[in-house]
Amino acid sequence: MHASSRDAETALERLAQWAAALQYADIPKRARYMATRCIVDTVAVGLAGATQSVSRTLRETISKEAASGPATVFGSTESLQPAGAAFANAAAAHVLDYDDTCYDGILHASCVVLPAALACAEESDLSGADFFASYVAGAEVTYALGRALTDIFWKGWWTTATLGSIGAAAAASRALGLDAVRTAHALSLAATFAFGIRTLLGTEANPAGAGLASQLGVQAALFARNGIKGPLDALESSRGLAQVFNEGRFHGAVLNELGERYALVDSEISFKQFPACSGTQAATQAVVSIVEENEFRSKDIKKVVCRVTPLVATNLTYPSPRSLTEAQFSLPFAIGCVLRFGRFSVSQLSESVLGDAALRAEMAKVEMVRDDGLVAPEDLAHFPEAAEVTVQAFDGRKITKLISAATGMPSAPMPEEVFERKFIDCTTQLLPEEHARRLLYELQTLDRRPSIRGLLPTVSA
Repeated sequence: MHASSRDAETALERLAQWAAALQYADIPKRARYMATRCIVDTVAVGLAGATQSVSRTLRETISKEAASGPATVFGSTESLQPAGAAFANAAAAHVLDYDDTCYDGILHASCVVLPAALACAEESDLSGADFFASYVAGAEVTYALGRALTDIFWKGWWTTATLGSIGAAAAASRALGLDAVRTAHALSLAATFAFGIRTLLGTEANPAGAGLASQLGVQAALFARNGIKGPLDALESSRGLAQVFNEGRFHGAVLNELGERYALVDSEISFKQFPACSGTQAATQAVVSIVEENEFRSKDIKKVVCRVTPLVATNLTYPSPRSLTEAQFSLPFAIGCVLRFGRFSVSQLSESVLGDAALRAEMAKVEMVRDDGLVAPEDLAHFPEAAEVTVQAFDGRKITKLISAATGMPSAPMPEEVFERKFIDCTTQLLPEEHARRLLYELQTLDRRPSIRGLLPTVSA
């Protein structure tokens, strides 16, 4: 961390000094690798998400309210001013719940931060390297706040919005070229307007909330650029975010780690194999493995019992989902797709699939059981979403498999070929495969681009 930022008066000023000064060359090689993965993955799920009816409705709504401008919108031939584009793209990036997760705050930072960085980078006509640094600045600010606040905060507040909007403000400020003083005020405005309660999970408010968080970050940066100021002690004051949201607990010293510790490296990021809440990943992977290893067909399987951790049970609250947003928080839906179709991918995310009678019959075979002893307390930080699955066959066989960490979790990194296959599967919802592979290359070599403009395709969903 830059020495001057240690002497800053408030927590937001410390964050702002680091974010405003960050350059591509400052970012360690391993952090660049992980950030590239996050950017690639978020663009992929954003393009796939743009095809969904919910994100389409949100995009059409915001496009009527926002002026046209230089910022690309996923799934549209229109371009908008930065705040509108950030809203539309963040909603699309989160609508499938297929985006990355970090357990520093248990949040989805990329779906909120990247659209803010991209929209403002396009307005400023930044190089690929400067866009990259803007994304990293916003992501690391978000994760640092996640570490500084405790689990009390997470129990009721949806940290993806509450903290993500502050990270989006950091990314937008960096992309707009704001100095440390104006960046601090942008962060202050975002923190002051923080929002998001967890009742939105499994509802259409979920992607809309991601959109609003990204939009808020951009608007806070634009306000600050034009001289609007906020309370710089918005995190630690007696009426600040930590007091109101987190019973006054705030580990401000964590912020001094910025620049020395990168969450992208030390905490790492989890990437999903399946388009649903991270709580579905381990159990779904276990079922896929058992079915393939035993050559089971759906008619062979009588019952699937999934023992899961408290975090999984808390998040997966829709045993019989009535909408696609509920389905993404439903373990029976994810596993039912595997039993019915042999896989669970973006191609199953349609109303016709959700209403399929044969799928519903397979879902009825799935039982989820909360098991507080599944993972030892000292191991929960490493395996928060473990699952033990037992598949019972009609012929009497019972096959059990425990997956502590699904492929894609930090302790079980996703192989490159699986990661690339996910990108192609998502982006070919809108693009020919040749164009999708070209886009993948462009995203993996961002530092070589003289301008971020023209990077993403303008294509109608």
